[in-house]
Amino acid sequence: MKRFITSASAVITAFSLCSGILCTPELLEARALKIGEGFQYEITEDNEITILGFSNTREPVEEIPSEIEGLPVTEIGKNAFKYKETLKQVTIPDSVTTIGDFAFDTSGITSIVIPEGVTAIGEWAFSGCDNLTSAVLPKSLVYMGDSVFSGNPNLWNVALSEGIMELPNEAFRDCDSLTEILIPRSVKRIGDYAFDACTGLTSLTLPEGLEELNENLMDNPTTDA
Repeated sequence: MKRFITSASAVITAFSLCSGILCTPELLEARALKIGEGFQYEITEDNEITILGFSNTREPVEEIPSEIEGLPVTEIGKNAFKYKETLKQVTIPDSVTTIGDFAFDTSGITSIVIPEGVTAIGEWAFSGCDNLTSAVLPKSLVYMGDSVFSGNPNLWNVALSEGIMELPNEAFRDCDSLTEILIPRSVKRIGDYAFDACTGLTSLTLPEGLEELNENLMDNPTTDA
């Protein structure tokens, strides 16, 4: 009986810790999940904080702290705020350098300003956000995963900073409200289907220094170099 109670307690603890993120037994074993400042998080081997989700699902915390336990918050982890439809606004601190795969996928955010210092955004990180209308991307950005902003029907304002070198495959696919976008001169590669099914986008001016333009950039495009 004692063994059963201990096992049941472990299951309850695991369920509580995983209430805000997609958890697996492997994740629980590999990560020492902690709770504080309204978030679930872990401390990495480099003594940095990775945000894994909210500590509860009732009241989303709209400002991510730059430090927890005196350690810098440097990453928003994979799936951290996926499906969090109650999350409307979020402020990302300058300390963050990485936003993981699916981090805000299918969330309720209406706009996002990604601060300078972020160098990597994972695939599908901001996809499927029906309420997202505006996104500002920093010049520090080195890597974006495929489909990073795809499937956002109300996204109409996208600001790409000079310094960004690549737009990945399907980067803005199925963004119906996007009618224009200024691609910085620093961009060297545009991936497959980057603007496919953007029905409001009828023309696109390509930067002079573009080195790689892949197939099916957009539907019925008029492109100018």
